[in-house]
Amino acid sequence: MLPLNRMSQLVMLPAIAVAYCGLALAQTTDAHSSRWHQRQGATYLDQHNLARALDEFRSAVRLDPRDPTARDYLGVALAESGRTDQAVVEFRKSTELSDSFAPAHFHLALAYDRTGRPSDAIAEYEAALFREPGLVDARYALSAACWKRGDRAGAITLLRQVLRQSPPFAAEAHYNLGLELREQGELGEAVRELKAAVELEPHSPKFQAALGQALAERQSAVVSVEALRKAVALAPNGAEYRYDLAEALRLRGDFDAAQSEFETVLKIDARYPRAHRQLGVVLRQKGDYEAAAAQLEQAVTENPEDAEARYTLGSVLVKLNDPERAIAQLAEAVRLDAYDAASRIALAGALRKVGRTQDAQEQMTRAQALDELKANAGRSRVLLGSAVDHLEKGEVDTALNELRQAVSLSPDYADAHFQLARASLRKGAPPVEVTKILRRVIELKPDDAQAHLELGLLLERMGAPEAAGELHRSLDLAPSLIEAHRALGKMALEARDWATARSEFSAILAWDWNDRDARRDLSIAQARQNHQSN
Repeated sequence: MLPLNRMSQLVMLPAIAVAYCGLALAQTTDAHSSRWHQRQGATYLDQHNLARALDEFRSAVRLDPRDPTARDYLGVALAESGRTDQAVVEFRKSTELSDSFAPAHFHLALAYDRTGRPSDAIAEYEAALFREPGLVDARYALSAACWKRGDRAGAITLLRQVLRQSPPFAAEAHYNLGLELREQGELGEAVRELKAAVELEPHSPKFQAALGQALAERQSAVVSVEALRKAVALAPNGAEYRYDLAEALRLRGDFDAAQSEFETVLKIDARYPRAHRQLGVVLRQKGDYEAAAAQLEQAVTENPEDAEARYTLGSVLVKLNDPERAIAQLAEAVRLDAYDAASRIALAGALRKVGRTQDAQEQMTRAQALDELKANAGRSRVLLGSAVDHLEKGEVDTALNELRQAVSLSPDYADAHFQLARASLRKGAPPVEVTKILRRVIELKPDDAQAHLELGLLLERMGAPEAAGELHRSLDLAPSLIEAHRALGKMALEARDWATARSEFSAILAWDWNDRDARRDLSIAQARQNHQSN
């Protein structure tokens, strides 16, 4: 197995790897056999002697051009040599020679991933897993593909499946699962996964830092700082770990220690993102306004689009009795973030100091309107949460009433519209009416995979031709939505498109090998395709 190629933060994507899962090449002393050359090539590949490996695999293919293993090996060597397009050709030939050979599908998927063809990559990962459900590297790589698509639920599902297989990279898998759960706000589970990663690899500063960040978000200040100090001790020159520690100390109210850590960050990397700004925040909290202004001016110089730095600098300049400069910074903060009421309130105060009372009143009026919008949004979130609870209890009328209130308070709240569509459907509203609500959700939130799925399923029930497009769009956004595959598979069965039906039901089984309905429908599609070809 060649080593895994790690992604920047969420580390999940394997490189092209020889994944034969116990497949042994035949022992032979015949120097002219394809298998002998494959053995020689595999030895050179292990030694990273790619030129000699390529020679051996090409010889193997010349001797037996119909051997899928030889083609697959040649593809791996080509990919590792940077000739990914040529590798794709060999992987395709391998799958054509033996469609049941899972490693070739996996390697083809990795090659597609490298060449910017994510949809094709996902289809091939699914093909590999359908043929060999225990191919843990393919499941891990598919989780990376889901993460890149923003399909958090799919990534979490796959990572849990990976961990049940006890892979050699379990620490990384726990770490990635912890990151995903943290992104979803599941902080308790995230901490458990990150602790598992730390237990397996206690000397990893990255794992310690991630655990510290998750603990900080759970407001576990003491243990958070402890974990982050361990990360810093393991990587004392890692600016990112010191920055995280400094932030945790600042949030805990230990401003002297936070200042020291931010200053060390800037000694390691004078342009570390946000470090000047956060050091300025700490200095402002300590009441050292001159020093704070110097740091914040540096932050604004390095990143003129940083609205928070401009707001903080403006507020410090007010304290320093420099209202004109404060106005300039606060006006920019408002321009950069028009929905931040705090910047407008601070700007109003600075404007009053220079006698611009009418301009100050205008900013206050806008700030009050923003506060009202935020208050409405807060009430809408509460109503949405309550409505979801009522729906789970079967109290549809109560839920509908709350959802209509939520939409009235926040007309652009996509999640409220989505739940309104679901509740309306359960109440028996006409499908046309529900489709209008779902289209409004998509208008507000074009990348909402669930909305595309629900719309596609509803359109399919109505016999609308655009149903397939919505279902395909949902899978583009979230490959884990197996109900989209199921609906597309059934549509293909009705259209007597046996190949497409087989592909859709196989994809379901890649995600859930125990899905009996998909297995039954796949058997039907296979039998009818076989009957048609006979």
